[in-house]
Amino acid sequence: MENVLQDLYKNNAKKLYLMVDRILASIGGNYYNDKDEFYAEASDVLADIVMNHRYDEKKGNFEGYLYGALRNAVLDIIKKQNGVIIWKLIMKQTIMRKQ
Repeated sequence: MENVLQDLYKNNAKKLYLMVDRILASIGGNYYNDKDEFYAEASDVLADIVMNHRYDEKKGNFEGYLYGALRNAVLDIIKKQNGVIIWKLIMKQTIMRKQ
């Protein structure tokens, strides 16, 4: 686990922030000009997972688990910033992409 954390935080958390950038790109839109809030939340999510032992390695890859947790956190921020209308649009786009 320590190696994974070092990898995520190497070069000023570049890998962690790239995960957030990929999530934002997959959602689409350009209503997230200030990414600092998303990056701060990503660090909080990672700390919560590690400190509260939320990850069970028997259930799969840590980065996959982290990606899912980050995606949920990003969607929560967008929902709070932009209201339920944007949230419903994002969910509809996500469902359509999966079909």
